[in-house]
Amino acid sequence: TETEAESASQSETAAQAEESSGEVKVNFEFDGSILAGKTTVVFEELFAEEKSIAVHADIEDEDQSVELVSPPGRSRAPKTGDIPLKLICIYVVLFVACGGLLVRLELRSSRNL
Repeated sequence: TETEAESASQSETAAQAEESSGEVKVNFEFDGSILAGKTTVVFEELFAEEKSIAVHADIEDEDQSVELVSPPGRSRAPKTGDIPLKLICIYVVLFVACGGLLVRLELRSSRNL
């Protein structure tokens, strides 16, 4: 079965040959974040008058392989054991609040003596 990434990565470009050899750039637009760190393979098929006349679909061909990397500057996904900054801030606020409450209770009990 095709995954969402596989079905979303299909693209086509119309081109008119001007010489017997050459190249055509084909742009693919898809959410590559779900494929970050993985290698994908691009298959090519050439049509003339709606008839397939050439196919290049070798999954072992390194020239058809593209490694997708995470863009620089993006934060990594949290891992087990990571303590989020928000949680640390909550602990600090609770610690300060409890400390203030203890000081107030101590002052109140010392006045009652």
